[in-house]
Amino acid sequence: AGAVLAWRRMWPGASAGISVMSGVLGFGVGVALAVVGVAGSAWYRSQYVAPRVPPPTVAMIEGIGGPYVALGDSYSAGEGLRPFLPGTTATGCHRSPMAYSQRLVFEPDEVERVFRACSGAVIDDLFSPRRSVVPVDPQVAGEVHADVDLVTLTIGGNNALFSKIVVACFNRSDCLKADFPGKGQTGPEGVPSGPLATRWGPATALRIGERYAELFPRLRQTYPNARIVVIGYPYLFPDGRAGFVPDDCAAILRRFSLAERRGIRHLQKQFNDLIYARAVEAGIE
Repeated sequence: AGAVLAWRRMWPGASAGISVMSGVLGFGVGVALAVVGVAGSAWYRSQYVAPRVPPPTVAMIEGIGGPYVALGDSYSAGEGLRPFLPGTTATGCHRSPMAYSQRLVFEPDEVERVFRACSGAVIDDLFSPRRSVVPVDPQVAGEVHADVDLVTLTIGGNNALFSKIVVACFNRSDCLKADFPGKGQTGPEGVPSGPLATRWGPATALRIGERYAELFPRLRQTYPNARIVVIGYPYLFPDGRAGFVPDDCAAILRRFSLAERRGIRHLQKQFNDLIYARAVEAGIE
């Protein structure tokens, strides 16, 4: 466009073609416009501050007198909400004082809190030691805890390799049809690699559902008098098209096609429905 503009303005009488000088001049104009555009965008980014979202109103939990136990993975530990509690960086658990479990308000407010959630946790980590550079004790001790009044947890997302799905779909435009987690590989549940949307994802969810069918009744036996709440997972991606505001969220979101995001949301909805069904069967929420 710059070359054509230069040709029309500088050599209006030219009969055919674009001269070398016109091309060079047009290229220079294009580069200059690109620099101005990038510099303008950078300046806007440096001035733009996303609206501060106030902390959500936390629930007032009444009638809880005994201990409250917070179990689960990064969604319950508060991954990303720095600073983390002392000692939890070395273990990789990354427990945050801003995690939802730490923001619940109780009436009366003398409730003892037991914070066991750990980033990266899988289902086995609830009742078994976690193998890592720094060993992590099981989140649940084997004995019965009849004094506990409330238990919350999110678990199973790492068994379904949520984070690797995000990376795979960032790198590939056809991730729903591509083999996942990779040719010749299997996930934590032993499901052979296959198309994410039609084979590996549904088969892995069913395997995890079988694990839930064993886990949830065991939790009910361990905490016989507690209100046990299993929390579903928020969608990995929002629906709809990415906005045009040059912020990080929109820039990254445009790397995932709308069809990919909707396909993954569909898989997640099925996964959450499975969690709900298994919880109801075990007599927990």
